[in-house]
Amino acid sequence: MVDLRARAFQAGLAAGLDRIGVATAEPFDDVRRAMDQRLAEGRTGRLRFTFKDPATATDVHRSFPWARRLVVGIRSYLPEAGTPPRRPGHGRIARFAVDDPYPPLRRGLEAVAEVLRAAGARAEVLADDDRPVDGRSLNNIRRSRRPTRWRAGGTPHN
Repeated sequence: MVDLRARAFQAGLAAGLDRIGVATAEPFDDVRRAMDQRLAEGRTGRLRFTFKDPATATDVHRSFPWARRLVVGIRSYLPEAGTPPRRPGHGRIARFAVDDPYPPLRRGLEAVAEVLRAAGARAEVLADDDRPVDGRSLNNIRRSRRPTRWRAGGTPHN
């Protein structure tokens, strides 16, 4: 019999995720310190969504006190975006702006969550969410670009 982790990972990969990992749900204390320092120094720019509540953004238990693990799904949007040919007098659009990358990511994460729920676990899908430990919200706050991804065994840029 295939174990729960393998079944959940298989479901996520079949639904379009490129990589999946599991991380602990402990607070991201180093990220919290960096956010607090940036706030104190006035170095937050217009990133209100990221810095409005550092305590919640870096501690999953504030929103989900029952959480023990974070399942992190990664889906690359770069291969699908392509590179348009250069044309004189025309600008280029950033690859992430070509299409909304979050619906396919959410579908993959939901496939994982469905397997976990069917086994009796609680699961909440977060993608580009201001709630806790959202990788996008924590972007560039510490050395790795995506702390949850890094903790789950991914590389900072995949």
